[in-house]
Amino acid sequence: MKLLIKFLFLVILTNIAFSQWELRTNYDNIRQFASDGNKMYIGRNNGMTVYDLNTKESVNLTSLNSELPGNYINTLMPMPDNTILISTNGGLALIENGIITKDKPICTSYPDNDARDLYKDSSGNIWTFSSHKVHKYSNGIWKTFDLSDSVKYAFDLSKLYIFGDKVWALFNDNTKTDTKYYFSDKINEYIKISIIADTGIVRTFQTIEEFPYYDMFNYGAFVSLAGANEDVFLKNLNGVYVYNDSSWTMSYTFEINSLTLVESQPLITDKEGNIWCTASNYDHTIAHPICYDIKTGIVTEHLKDADDKFIYILSILDDGTIVAYSSKFFYFKNDTGWIKYTSQDFGIPDSVYFSAPRLADGKRYVIVTYSYNSNFIPGSLYCLDDRNIITPLKSNTPYYAITQFGIKKDGKGIFKGRKSKYENLYYESDSTFIELDNATGNIIVKPSQDGNVYFTGQKRIQNSSDRPYLTTWEGDSLIKIDMGFSDKNYPIVEDFDIKDNYLVALGNYEYGQDSLNSYLSIYNTSTGELQNFDKSNSCMPDYYYRRQDIYLYPMDTLPTSVTVDNDMNVWIYSNESLIKFNPPNNKFYETPNFSAYQLYFDSISNEIIAAHVLNNYVFRNNIYFFDIGTEKWDSIAVTDAGFIGNYITHKKLLDNNVWACDDLGYLYKYAGKGHFTPYNLQVNGKPNLGFRINDFSIDANNYLHLGTDIGLLTNKSILTGVEDNTIAETEQIFLMPNPTSDYLNIISNNTIGKIEIFSALGIKVIETEYKDKIDVSRLSTGVYFLKAGDRVYKFMKI
Repeated sequence: MKLLIKFLFLVILTNIAFSQWELRTNYDNIRQFASDGNKMYIGRNNGMTVYDLNTKESVNLTSLNSELPGNYINTLMPMPDNTILISTNGGLALIENGIITKDKPICTSYPDNDARDLYKDSSGNIWTFSSHKVHKYSNGIWKTFDLSDSVKYAFDLSKLYIFGDKVWALFNDNTKTDTKYYFSDKINEYIKISIIADTGIVRTFQTIEEFPYYDMFNYGAFVSLAGANEDVFLKNLNGVYVYNDSSWTMSYTFEINSLTLVESQPLITDKEGNIWCTASNYDHTIAHPICYDIKTGIVTEHLKDADDKFIYILSILDDGTIVAYSSKFFYFKNDTGWIKYTSQDFGIPDSVYFSAPRLADGKRYVIVTYSYNSNFIPGSLYCLDDRNIITPLKSNTPYYAITQFGIKKDGKGIFKGRKSKYENLYYESDSTFIELDNATGNIIVKPSQDGNVYFTGQKRIQNSSDRPYLTTWEGDSLIKIDMGFSDKNYPIVEDFDIKDNYLVALGNYEYGQDSLNSYLSIYNTSTGELQNFDKSNSCMPDYYYRRQDIYLYPMDTLPTSVTVDNDMNVWIYSNESLIKFNPPNNKFYETPNFSAYQLYFDSISNEIIAAHVLNNYVFRNNIYFFDIGTEKWDSIAVTDAGFIGNYITHKKLLDNNVWACDDLGYLYKYAGKGHFTPYNLQVNGKPNLGFRINDFSIDANNYLHLGTDIGLLTNKSILTGVEDNTIAETEQIFLMPNPTSDYLNIISNNTIGKIEIFSALGIKVIETEYKDKIDVSRLSTGVYFLKAGDRVYKFMKI
């Protein structure tokens, strides 16, 4: 009965825990899955689906409505006591009797805020890692090995291999590649290695002189390791190498009949210790598994006489079964030999694509990765043994993680997400999402008070570089507004701003063979009137190309950004000058020595704030701002601007004010002079989400939208009292001293009941009845928030 009550509470919590916030997301991804016999736990990039195998009902959980510490579910590891250990990008949790909890000692004592893949060694010890640290859990105690003590450049841990009493930690050199464990658009491994023993880091291989380091483009191929007796084999694009105690040598062990190992297939070790891979001929017309027997030293080809001549994918199930498969057949190898199946033998149509099989509670499952069959939705889990399909709840965004978006007044949106760097935006019609083709460049998306969302990048004709439009859509159809100069060569809208019913676009076109003319266009959405300005009728400048051999490069003094102030003055930025455009009263100002990708006017402070973020990459460490009243530039370090987490971006919203966000899920309003103030998002009593905000927007309904790694979060009521949500100290309560090292004195004229203190991650660390003196000496150094009643106050523990 107690378990039933807990489960009912969990379901209720799922539905109401953040009812003020509505979530739109996509469930077409699966990272991991495991079963306890009653429920299937499906780990995704945006939380977890808990599927009841008896009732066939699903509940989707995130860190907002459950005890999940993070939303990237990296590993689900069944434990000997019938619990399941969960590793996430926010730490560890445990599933016990169907309930997710992070209050168990293995979780609460975990010394990091990121737990990636989980491993178990032969002694039953558990290993995991974060970006720079490897952690071992043995006899109830965590032990940490910090690779940054010996690696002094940017790097990111990728995977672990366990050989005997040592762990080999592979990491990417991020001075060579952008590839990281999370958020990478593509995999381009530049792998280096540290060997870890219980006493510490034994050795680190970092140069080509020390080990067979592959220092070239490595797209689509993976570095993998396998152990054989006392040897360790390493496979990369150059071939296979073997390490024996102290030195590396080239190994020709796996060469057989002029076949070479398939680049994308990692080495696999079976339960006998033998090493498997797939190999193909030079023309890649045949491929099949090969196996190295560590006892005899003999390499054997498998399935070379099979009907399917191209079997290049190999995996191993938890029970030791070797699985080879292609687009047509499955091959399962057990102690008696290979057994062949077609996908139709398991009830899978030819039009469905799927992953390698995995075991869960003794049954074989595949993940549906792509499908032309409406009964097999991507993100589904399909059981080969009983043909049960676990279908995800209907997705209502094209991506699970939203990195850019705009929402119209009717609720329809345009979205870009985290799947591939080259994914297009999708706009939402009445019935589906339509890919935005025939678009290029850095596409800018902004909502308008007229209820539409406008964006740049739409080309006039296919295979051309001109894009003179601001575009919106209605139903299935795009509505292109020509911003003028379409009679010129290669007109491009670089940037635009919206003020009331005016669209203000900044662009350029080619003039002559070696020059560019910049232009400004102002379009009235109410009347359809269009005003055009270039050097022929205004102060808009022209610029020359810089020629190098046969190539032409626009000079970096070309105007690139525009914003509009309260008085309808148009401000135009280039590296050469800041132009106040209001004919005939134009004015030019010098600019500091920096490059801005966007300018944003803030109506409250009457300042223009420069942004240095492009495609989610921050190029500058300062916030630059121009005070229109004093006509002066100034700057402040990002670290001094008031951000609690790592700054992501800032921009002007539809309320004509500048907002910002960080990777801890805090939203900020601009307070002037480069400073930002946290805004209380009111998420389960906390001011922040606890995970990254990628983009944010206010629509024409005054609804607040947050593009996050779990989807689009919308709040329809929070902006009705904006000032009351600002996290700031007021005359009602004073915290002294602030900063503090031991005790925090609370001075208040109001009656206060309960006091709660939260860390910067949004984790509650203290809860107590009101007292005028609270001991905070045990708290770690950092920023904290004290919640008293419905107000939140910031203090620093030193």
